[in-house]
Amino acid sequence: MYNVQHDHERILLMQHILYFHLKEVSNANNILVFTERSNISIKVDNETFRINNDCMIFIEKNCILDVTLLNNHRPSLIFLSDNIMNEISKIISVIDKFAYIKSNAKKSKILIRKANQEDFILFNNIKSEFGDNIITYDKISGPQLIKITSILLGFDISELTFILRKTKLTYKDKVIAILSQDLAYDWKVSNVSDKLYISESSLRKKLENEKTSFIKLLTTTRMNHALNLLVTTDLNVNVVSFKLGYKTTSYFIKRFKEHYGITPKQFLRQRTLP
Repeated sequence: MYNVQHDHERILLMQHILYFHLKEVSNANNILVFTERSNISIKVDNETFRINNDCMIFIEKNCILDVTLLNNHRPSLIFLSDNIMNEISKIISVIDKFAYIKSNAKKSKILIRKANQEDFILFNNIKSEFGDNIITYDKISGPQLIKITSILLGFDISELTFILRKTKLTYKDKVIAILSQDLAYDWKVSNVSDKLYISESSLRKKLENEKTSFIKLLTTTRMNHALNLLVTTDLNVNVVSFKLGYKTTSYFIKRFKEHYGITPKQFLRQRTLP
């Protein structure tokens, strides 16, 4: 459901009916969650939120989370890149010109509210159009952007704008946004540097200054989304491997095990054991 950021972070799977627990996972993109019939628990910054069915949740990117599914219904997720959040920020600043000068906003990385019928319609409409793909600015139309903005406006606008104000794109964020456009593509650093209008050497240096690398970002972004797909969909390992751009399933399995310490099939088997 959520993304693991570092190779040393572990996945703990605890079985009781269809209960599972993901420990110390991190989301590389912002996430909009509709619990629908699911009940979940999310712990972030030593604060635990017990969230019931029919709730809308917004989770800021790069949170370290403990996530527990408490029944056998999985929530639905929409993944929002930073360039989408930048556009939404512009729209909200026009709608509420005073949102950015309010100082009493709760400084939370996760926003929760009860969903209404309009949320249900808008969320499922967006989900049906984008599925499990990460939504980036190049993929979205104006009406679709307004639908996402409408859902987000249901949250406390001061709390939401506090998060939006922190959305400043680093080169790491820019690279992740480009990779997220098509994770099945055979990305090379030259492809990304061309899109950013800088040389390969400049991009490598900028990423080095941010203590990362192109290969690390490509692998982490793919592995993060692999976990999302395995937890939130019924896609088999072969399909997940294909969607993430791996030429052979065996190589995908090898990289997954290196990243998470467990194979995809072991992960799926342990997640569903009674």
